[in-house]
Amino acid sequence: MQRNISTAATALNDGAVRPMEAPTEKSLARLNKRVISAVRNHHRTQCQWTLLVNEAIHLEDMEKNAESNDCLFKHSFMPERNAFVRSVYTPSVEWYWKCRVKPMCFKVLTVVLALFALLIVWSEVTFFNREPVLSLFAQFIHLAAKHYNYFQIEVISCLTIAFLCTCTYYTVFKVRVLNYYYLAPFHQTDEYSLLFSGMLLCRLTPPLCLNFLGLIHLDSHVTKDHELVETSYTEIMGHMDVISIISDGFNIYFPMAIVLLCAATFLNLGSRCLHFLGFEQFIGEDDITQEIVDEGRELLKREKRKRQRTEDSESRRQDYQSRAGKATTGGQRSLSGSRLADTLTAAPPNSTANIFRKSFIYLFLFNLVG
Repeated sequence: MQRNISTAATALNDGAVRPMEAPTEKSLARLNKRVISAVRNHHRTQCQWTLLVNEAIHLEDMEKNAESNDCLFKHSFMPERNAFVRSVYTPSVEWYWKCRVKPMCFKVLTVVLALFALLIVWSEVTFFNREPVLSLFAQFIHLAAKHYNYFQIEVISCLTIAFLCTCTYYTVFKVRVLNYYYLAPFHQTDEYSLLFSGMLLCRLTPPLCLNFLGLIHLDSHVTKDHELVETSYTEIMGHMDVISIISDGFNIYFPMAIVLLCAATFLNLGSRCLHFLGFEQFIGEDDITQEIVDEGRELLKREKRKRQRTEDSESRRQDYQSRAGKATTGGQRSLSGSRLADTLTAAPPNSTANIFRKSFIYLFLFNLVG
């Protein structure tokens, strides 16, 4: 039987008839690997699609409720919440938070982070200048050091490093390398992307720390101050001046390129160049972009109709179950009433026991009906 299967013929597109090869252990292993990869990609894509749809529906609800005068936040699809959250996070509280307080907090945070980014850019451009000291973070650190305020030094250092790390790692981890290495939420990232992201994290952290030391003028090889006491980090990790080209000009002039990078990001030059080369990019004043927006709007409408049908079917099922439960309870009550009536007729009609039994049964039925 196995020999017949292995020698069976199949017709190809060109009309030729060729024998089918029997699957081997190696081919089955490859097939199993491809199936596992396909299932993982399917789950990852489905998870990302669900997150995007939820975010789009939430933004539509925000836009609709922002113009509402009821001061009550109304969801297109009510999220699942426990009783405690529903009692505290009422629709009125949710409306004031999402439509009034939260946008104001984001605006204030935007202004603060924009000022912090300007300080970082200015310090990156001018940190090589020793006399006078133009780097603002170096001025802050030196001023705190003169007053021996170590708490202020720690706060400034932690905030600066945290801001640098957030800007660097958020941008790097959002980059998709050939749409293969990227981080997906809800534990949907494969092992290769995790290893690639960990490798980038390990490679970016040491130069980022050395760049921070240059900003605050604590790297003697950048400021050329040989009387400066070496930090513990530079004693262990060393300096970025192994090659003469890097020590002479790279450490000084390359950080100035951040100005060009900020200008290109603000003007969206990267997307415009890719769009000019033929790659589809999201640009506001373009016909292709408008087609993409219209297509996305139709996809969102289709997903909302699908969810609405699911909710309607679920409500009908619950209604049917409740009606079936009431019918079952009514049948049990009628059955118990008939049993009591049979018991009543079984006794003699004029006996004292029957009179008491009638009174008890009528009282029971009255309470049961009431």
